[in-house]
Amino acid sequence: MSTEVVSVNENEPIEELVWKFQYYRYAGFPVLNDKRELVGIVRDSDILKLFVMTRPDSILAEKASDVMRVPPQTISPQATAQEAVEKMFDANVRLLAVVEKKEILGVISREDLVCGLFTREKGGEWPGE
Repeated sequence: MSTEVVSVNENEPIEELVWKFQYYRYAGFPVLNDKRELVGIVRDSDILKLFVMTRPDSILAEKASDVMRVPPQTISPQATAQEAVEKMFDANVRLLAVVEKKEILGVISREDLVCGLFTREKGGEWPGE
């Protein structure tokens, strides 16, 4: 789980989102409102859909709230890795916001789960160690 959460504001322009996707190399970001409440998730695939569904000259006028997925898929910090995997597959998502008492504590991705489960199965060793 990533505990240093990089989020976007619901009013953030698509241009800034594209920059964040490029800079951080994340598959998605939690979307927060001005009260810092979780209101959605935006994925790189949501941005790609804009290129297919809109005229290229209108893309930069869009904002995060126009493309985010709602409701955001969340999970408790007490949930197991198995529960996270099941929720991701059931909801067809690659990212879950870890939330407790309406506060976002972190984000867990499929990549986090793959690496964590592999490491656990190998007794805490990464390949090549």
